[in-house]
Amino acid sequence: MFDALEIHRWAQTARRCGIPLVPRLLRKLIQLTAAAYVGTEASFGPDCELAYGGLGIVVHPKSRIGARVLVGPHVTIGGRSHSHGAPIIEDDVQIGAGACILGDIRVGRGARIGANAVVLHDVPAGATVVGVPSRVVEGSGDAPSSQSHRVPIHFEDEGDGRDRKGGRDLS
Repeated sequence: MFDALEIHRWAQTARRCGIPLVPRLLRKLIQLTAAAYVGTEASFGPDCELAYGGLGIVVHPKSRIGARVLVGPHVTIGGRSHSHGAPIIEDDVQIGAGACILGDIRVGRGARIGANAVVLHDVPAGATVVGVPSRVVEGSGDAPSSQSHRVPIHFEDEGDGRDRKGGRDLS
């Protein structure tokens, strides 16, 4: 079975050849087979991969996605109402499932976007961003808000040293 990215590349080829109806039909085929919307003008670099065949993704027609980018399922790469552009994602980026990258922003080379993160600002190269709205938790960053902050994880039953069922001692 063909995935959304391969069908998108066929649509781009037909558009470049000046065949007007075929790109629209292929975009509809992507919608039917992968429940995804990939604008025919969006560009993907070589070795880009859409996880699960592009299941549920939305890609703005003006988006530019670099080489070796891994896009998880149900990702939105789109615009915002007050900006006229779309995201530019550089090479070697990993985008977790359900992430939203919105607006006229740039995601730097080698960055990692956590699952369900909502990215509204530029991401420095090599950084890891998570959260709603996203914040840099690891990696490089020149902006003052990008300093690494590690938040300790606490469990409800941490104080007594027992697991949730009250059984054996975990210490």
